[in-house]
Amino acid sequence: MLLMLFSLKLLFFPRQLWNVAEEWKNSEAVTPSKAYVIALRCIGIVFLITGFTVFIKL
Repeated sequence: MLLMLFSLKLLFFPRQLWNVAEEWKNSEAVTPSKAYVIALRCIGIVFLITGFTVFIKL
């Protein structure tokens, strides 16, 4: 269930995750690139499918 919740967070709020994980590394006020957002959403889809599969198997 936690994997599925995390994947939904990745799908719908990738910029918030970037703020927590990456923003502190930059001294300038920048935003995440489109490629980074797309990559996070793809990872979210993979996690959602994996979580759903594991949930069904249990």
